[in-house]
Amino acid sequence: MKASGFAMTRDLPARHYLPFGIAALVLAGFSAWLGFDWQPALILAVLFVLSSAVLLTMACRPAIEIHEECLAIGRRRILWMDIRRPDRRTSGLHILHLQWRITGSA
Repeated sequence: MKASGFAMTRDLPARHYLPFGIAALVLAGFSAWLGFDWQPALILAVLFVLSSAVLLTMACRPAIEIHEECLAIGRRRILWMDIRRPDRRTSGLHILHLQWRITGSA
């Protein structure tokens, strides 16, 4: 079996998640401060906190690396010989356009 020319492929979380998450958190604080005088601003504060939590969670996802000998997700390494088949997952949420469940030997 010949090896192809690549050594590794790496997928990192998008770089804009972290600054946008921090900006949403700052806007949540500002909206909460405005909420002391104007009550509808508290609705905005809650929405900003929720969007900030989602963005910061997505920013902290581990990197996915594809090596010739294994698949690495963060610190977890899965050897290719331990993977029986990748099963494509379909769900009602199409936010994550590609979801895979890895079926391996237990």
